[in-house]
Amino acid sequence: MKHDLRPDRAVASAVRDILCAFVGEAADSLAGKQVSDADVHSARKAVKRARAAVRLMRDALPPAVYRRENAALRDTSRPLGAARDARVLVGSVGRLEKLYGPAARHSVSPAFSRILDRERDQAHRGNTHTSREELLTIARRMAARKIESRGWKDIGSGPERTYRQGRKAMHRAQAEPTPEWLHEWRKQTKYLWHQLQIFEPLAPGRIGELADQAH
Repeated sequence: MKHDLRPDRAVASAVRDILCAFVGEAADSLAGKQVSDADVHSARKAVKRARAAVRLMRDALPPAVYRRENAALRDTSRPLGAARDARVLVGSVGRLEKLYGPAARHSVSPAFSRILDRERDQAHRGNTHTSREELLTIARRMAARKIESRGWKDIGSGPERTYRQGRKAMHRAQAEPTPEWLHEWRKQTKYLWHQLQIFEPLAPGRIGELADQAH
């Protein structure tokens, strides 16, 4: 999408519109009668960008509104994660069979494989429809919200906060490299990357380089 972010525009409102566009992209990915694995993947990516955008707006929104929208986007992404996990399980069984041949094929019963296929299909049908309805509700709610902000001060603190949280997670992961802390470090870095992508049209060279480093 083309980001309409310019120095001469009310920046918080512009980020709000970008957020709504990301949420709309996610909903559109789930609009078909047959939602594919690729559609779920596209929706998850768009929701992650939306979560990065709402973090930019934290100081431009009333605290209760920020908490509500951040939690709503988080909760919307969980069913999509379940659909992805179901796909990964099916794919993992297939890869094991390719790696280990007959031994793997005989160790995984056809009944178990059918159960995995059925769970994947159920995750797609139920979870994606629910997620799409919730995404449309979030988009309508945010599009109707009037933004009263102090300009760039309300938005500029967003990347700083994300960067601090990323560095904190990095230090924790270095001291205690558990899956939880490594995930948190990766998550905060991804938020920073998406936030820099939003700002990139303002200074493509300098900010684009930072975005590439974060990626």
